[in-house]
Amino acid sequence: SIQLFSDSQVLVSALRSGLDVIEIAGVLLDIRNLATLFCPLSFIFIPRLENRQADSLARAALERLIAV
Repeated sequence: SIQLFSDSQVLVSALRSGLDVIEIAGVLLDIRNLATLFCPLSFIFIPRLENRQADSLARAALERLIAV
């Protein structure tokens, strides 16, 4: 099983329950579409303080995209 971690409790809850959250509907749709390519997947909430390395990598990637 592939485990995907997120520090967004709203996102993880929506993915686990299958419910839509209008504010992140586009993100949920993208994740759900991509998730069909990988089986099985589990979505796990991780507090931001325990997710510093991933958060740092994501921010660096976004900064590079914005700079282009």
